[in-house]
Amino acid sequence: MGQSEVTGKASYEADVDPMKKSSKKKPTWTDLKRQLADLDRPALLGLIQDLYAASKSNQAFLHARFALGEDVLEPYKTLNP
Repeated sequence: MGQSEVTGKASYEADVDPMKKSSKKKPTWTDLKRQLADLDRPALLGLIQDLYAASKSNQAFLHARFALGEDVLEPYKTLNP
């Protein structure tokens, strides 16, 4: 995984051609884990940052997972009354 010459950020996109016809097999945790194992630390942090920015649910999960804030379960109480 290298850095983008444009942004200087670590690249964590898989070396996969998006235009290539995908197999009919659904991806599994094992498939994902294999891809994640190839990422360096900056690429993993970039991926987590993208997930964090993608949704409030992801933010709430990460805050709870790392015990950030007062009541770590509060976001889940409001998401699932």
